[in-house]
Amino acid sequence: MWPMDAPGLDVEDTYIRCISRAHASVKRQLAAATPDVVSAAKKSDIAFANASSHLLVQSEFESSEVTTDELKATYTSRMVPAGSPGREIYDELKLSAPDGLCPSCGQRPASQLDHILPKSSYPLVAVCPNNLVPACGECNHTKLAGIAQSPDDVPIHPYYDNIDTEVWLVADILEGSPPGATFRVVAPQSWSTVLEARVVRHFADFGLSQLYSAQAAVELRGIDIAMHRAYERGGPAEVRLGLSDQVEGRQMRFLNNWQAATYRALAASDWYCESRYTSSVIAQVTFT
Repeated sequence: MWPMDAPGLDVEDTYIRCISRAHASVKRQLAAATPDVVSAAKKSDIAFANASSHLLVQSEFESSEVTTDELKATYTSRMVPAGSPGREIYDELKLSAPDGLCPSCGQRPASQLDHILPKSSYPLVAVCPNNLVPACGECNHTKLAGIAQSPDDVPIHPYYDNIDTEVWLVADILEGSPPGATFRVVAPQSWSTVLEARVVRHFADFGLSQLYSAQAAVELRGIDIAMHRAYERGGPAEVRLGLSDQVEGRQMRFLNNWQAATYRALAASDWYCESRYTSSVIAQVTFT
């Protein structure tokens, strides 16, 4: 759920490039639909900006000039395959992912593009750049071709929904040996109830709590020796200082990544900073 800059690519230029090598008869039909594509892109942009895609009328995203299958093929046959006329744009969009990672989970490599509005239901925006977002295969598969039916269903759009200006991802430290962490959404006061519902839904649908907990378990094992040595040097204050430095570094890119949330929780945990590395429990800590 990381924000991204919108691509800044012209939808008409993108569409014309994608259809440039179509067979003559099909190309004429596709070209005739160009005004419809531009109009549909403008409608989708407004809906994205207002988080109102649930109000879009699907029939307005079809064209009388060309079939739905041909419009979908503009993406599947004329943008995705290697060597296709639109492949350069496809690669540009995919490579725009922050740090090369899927913005929906912030964890796995972005290996493909996801349609915010599914091309099967909104074929006129099948190659609209603002409708195409970098994604990992798992997140893309999870989303599939769902259609928003209510404001709460509207998917988080990284080009339009910047939800990283305040902290909302919270970790809870599991006290044990080894320790662990769970993750949850705590909405800032500035959020509307609809935005909170959308983020909570995204977090649950994409299984982010489980994903982040697994990664945090590895991280916590990896810092055990360093934190033990920090405790030996200066006690809880030294442990907290090291953890606070980690928070500062981890949230420089994004406030709400699981690493920053984990270190914020660790630095605030009296158990972790004051009890985890005392002589009475240190024998339970296994260093690998």
